[in-house]
Amino acid sequence: MEKKQALVICQKEGHRKLICEYLSSLGIETTVAAFVTTAIAYLENREFDLIFVDGSLPTLGNSLQLVEDIRANRATVPIILMTGGELDTPPAGSKILRKPTDLDTFTTLVREFIPEEA
Repeated sequence: MEKKQALVICQKEGHRKLICEYLSSLGIETTVAAFVTTAIAYLENREFDLIFVDGSLPTLGNSLQLVEDIRANRATVPIILMTGGELDTPPAGSKILRKPTDLDTFTTLVREFIPEEA
């Protein structure tokens, strides 16, 4: 069975590494993009089961625009927007993950979109 694929879009290396470690522990392969342009290139050429977007790319406005662009082209892919609290209502079709977070909260949110395989 193919592993599920996640795209992690985050400029902060430490955050990217932690998210990738968490996802790996759940059996999910990751592709990382530190910049919006890189993320767009990946999205044009690959399919993902889940997308994480950092809420500060480099400003919240850019992150929200990216989520809207992804949603316009990939209506059903789950998007998790990671934020330090500057956003209360997620964009349509996405969920918010508050930073900092813990593994249990992270896992619960990811499993809403990618259930654990038996």
